[in-house]
This record gives sequence, structure tokens and C-alpha cells, in this order.
Amino acid sequence: MKAVVLIALMVCAFATTDFHKIAPMNTKKERSIIEVMSQVEATLKTNGPLEIVTKTLDNFEHEITAEQAAHDGLIERSRAECADEFDFRRREVADATAALREGQATLEGAQDQLRRAASDLKFVSSNLVDYREYIEALNERRQRESTEFSQEQTTYELDSATVSEAVELLEGIFAGEEEFVQLAKHSHKLFKAAMRSGKPDVYADTFAALASLSNRQADADVEVLERVRNVLNNLHQSIEENWVARVAAEEDLIARGESAQANATAVYQSLLEEESRLTIEVAQLNKVIVTETGVVSSATAKKDRNQRLWDDAVELCTLQEEEYTHSTAGRRQERDLVDAIRSKVNARYQ
Repeated sequence: MKAVVLIALMVCAFATTDFHKIAPMNTKKERSIIEVMSQVEATLKTNGPLEIVTKTLDNFEHEITAEQAAHDGLIERSRAECADEFDFRRREVADATAALREGQATLEGAQDQLRRAASDLKFVSSNLVDYREYIEALNERRQRESTEFSQEQTTYELDSATVSEAVELLEGIFAGEEEFVQLAKHSHKLFKAAMRSGKPDVYADTFAALASLSNRQADADVEVLERVRNVLNNLHQSIEENWVARVAAEEDLIARGESAQANATAVYQSLLEEESRLTIEVAQLNKVIVTETGVVSSATAKKDRNQRLWDDAVELCTLQEEEYTHSTAGRRQERDLVDAIRSKVNARYQ
């Protein structure tokens, strides 16, 4: 009778113990320690054969052993799957981290190059404006110099013709074919030539000689006429020499202008090519930045996603290990209880 009471107390104690706070991994079959203990208690009350009690306890213990074996196999497979998952996620995170690092390095390099190229492009564009204005200024100056030369050429031709005509008139006077009054009238043209030249002092000797000739026109001798002719010839020679020098100066201006124009045009063309190259480089770098920004974004998302899945897997596998430990402990208690019942039953039948 004491054995029956003790078993009943053990049943009550076991029934109030919580062995499965975490859901089992589908390893526990439908069995009830309460039902087994009730069967044992009933057999003992009726003084049933020991074999029936022993068989009941053996069957229950076999179920516990089979369940533990199944759980052991399941936890081993789970551990292998967890290890594979950890390894896979670790490699995915490492790959994403490497891609992220490379993408960031490429992106930063492209951004640095873009800042440099943009700065160079701005500098080149500014120089292009300066050289365009410089070339325009060269063209304007050459046009202005050409206009001035044309005006001076017109003046030269008038002055040269005026002096030449004066010499011809004087020669006519020498030959007795012209009158002095005609040369006197022509002096007005010489005066205009002096004003056009802007250097009336150059004509001073000419006007002095003509004045001397005018004072003695009635009895002008050959000596006076000769002196006037020499003065006019010297004036004409001076005009011609000045014009030759002016033509040489103009040719020099043209040569220097063409040289400056050629140099400026060459630099301008070089700047245009550099601007085109830098414009293409800036466009390409912008494309690289867009691409690498996408790479960085994608790598970051991949890293974060795989790290999250890795963390989830660690959490799940940890829970499975805890559940396995908890369930194994529960089964151990069930075995201990079966051993205790078996001991009491054996004592009862002795």
C-alpha cells in the first residue's frame, strides 16, 4: 500500500513539473507519464503480475530512448545546417564587405578625379575666353594698323605727286617752258602736304627757297633755281625714304602680328582640344560615380541583409540548442522517475 501511495505522489510531482517551456522539435511522440503511472498503480492495487508493470515501464523507457535518439539525430543535422548557414552567410558578408570596400575606394578615387578634372576644365575654359578676347584684340589691332597704313599710303602718294609736280614745274622754268607764277600757285599744294604730314618743319627749307625765288622771280638766276631744285629733290628723297621705312615698319608689324596670331591660335586650338578631352573625362567620371554609387549601395544592402540573416540563424540555432538541452534534461528526469518507480515496484513484489 505504501508503494502505491508513493507512486501516486511521484506522479503528482512529475505532473506539476514544466519540462517544455520551448516548443520541441517534433521529436516527442504521444505518450503520457501520468497514464503509465496510473496503469502501474492500477496493477499494484489489484496485485497484478510484475511482468505487466515491467513491460509497461520498459515500453515507456523505450519510447524515451527512441525519442532521444531521434532528437540527437535531428540536432546533429541542425548543427550541420547551422554550420553551413553560418559559413555561407560569413562568406556572403565577406564578399559584400570586399565589394563595398573596393566600390568605396573606386568611388572616392573617381570623386577626387572629378574634382580635379572639373577644376582643370574651369581653368581651361577661363583661358579660352582670355585667348579668344586676345585673338580678337590682335585682329582689331591689325585692322586698325592696316587702315592707318592705307591712309598713310594715300598721304604719301599725294605728297610724292605734289613734290614731283613741283620739280617738274621747276624743270619747266629751267627750260623756259613754264612761268614762275605756276610754281607759286603750286606752293599751296605743298602747304597742304606739309599740313598732312604733321611735320611742317620738314618743308621749312622748301618754303624758304620758294620765298627766295619769289622775291627774285624777275631776275632769278640759275643759281637760285638750282638751289630750289636741290631743296625740292631733297624733300622728295626724304618723302621716299620715309615711305620706304614706313613700308618696312608695316611689314614688320604684319610679320609680328601674324606670328602673334599664329601662336595665340595654336594655344587656343590646344585649349579647345584640352577642353574637349576634359569634358569627356568629366562625363565618364560622372558615369563611373553613378555606377560605383550603385555598387556601394548594392554591396551595403547585401552585407546588411546577410548579416541580418546570419544573426537570425545564430538566434534560431541557439534556440534549438537550448530546446535540445531542455528536452534532454526532461527525458533524463523521465528516466529517473521510471527508475524510481521500477525500484519501488521491485521492492513491492519481493
